[in-house]
Amino acid sequence: MYIFFAIKIYKMRTHTIHLFQLLTLLFLPSVLFSQIAIGEWRDHLPYSSTIGVADAGNLVYCATPYSLFYLDKTENSIHRLTKVNGLSDIGISKISYNKTYETLLIAYTNANIDLIKGNTIVNISDIKRKPILGNKTINNIMFIDEFAYLSCGFGIVVLDIENEEFPEPIYYIGPDGGQINVLDVTFGMDSLFAATEAGIYKADINSPNLADYSSWVVDLRLYPNAFFNEIEFYNGDLVINNYNEGYGRDTTFLYDFTTKHWGYFPGANNFTKNSIKVAYGQLLLTSDGGVEIFDTSYEKIYNIYYPGEKYLNAQDATIDSDGFKWIAV
Repeated sequence: MYIFFAIKIYKMRTHTIHLFQLLTLLFLPSVLFSQIAIGEWRDHLPYSSTIGVADAGNLVYCATPYSLFYLDKTENSIHRLTKVNGLSDIGISKISYNKTYETLLIAYTNANIDLIKGNTIVNISDIKRKPILGNKTINNIMFIDEFAYLSCGFGIVVLDIENEEFPEPIYYIGPDGGQINVLDVTFGMDSLFAATEAGIYKADINSPNLADYSSWVVDLRLYPNAFFNEIEFYNGDLVINNYNEGYGRDTTFLYDFTTKHWGYFPGANNFTKNSIKVAYGQLLLTSDGGVEIFDTSYEKIYNIYYPGEKYLNAQDATIDSDGFKWIAV
């Protein structure tokens, strides 16, 4: 089965949600794909648990840990990509689409990378092949123009997706230039901010050598040694999530650069946050409890969840140009 959701939601005056249209894509492989020819291979991979979703205009990509599938909205058809027919690896950890350069970046738990450009898949395995000890997972992806900033289990990697090369050395930003698990990176106010397992790190984007760990400092204003797993620059503010093990123990914070004040993010739930991102001017907080969407006034305009005791357990979400909310569950 192939499962992810497209939800068209109309805002109610109470600012709760009204599910007007729910399109659940549940297709058996035999319906979607023609019979396999003699001598050809077919994968038998699970598609019922998805980890990421990316809007690419007429295409919507969705990832599982083992493969990728996408909806062609023009043809109303679903297609899949696996190691059998084009991907270089298994163990997908994150996907993200760069609209300017029309490129989907697929990141893996072993630091392998695939770029999908039109009908071409380009593999970039340099970091995978490096003798880096420990955690090599690519946790998150952030684009600044043609540069993808990859948050990795050992530091930060910058990839030029246009020229398909690494323009700079790896940023080892931990103490004394050591490895540190970087969960997410964002950019704002001429600075890079990194959410790590041991606090928030900050560096001036114009620093002559961001690969030098001394260019990075720990932000001491908010729990300097805490585990932060998601960070996003939105509406001139910094939104960051403090991850804590256990049910309903996450805390999302907001930093106002005007008042220079940290505070609790208004209205955010305490479920484990799996993604924080911006799409079409709205802020999406995706968690084990569902998806919360806020406007620039930090008013919760949508709250997407299962009614009753069953939680949506959303892993990622985005919005397309038609206002549809796509959710990976």
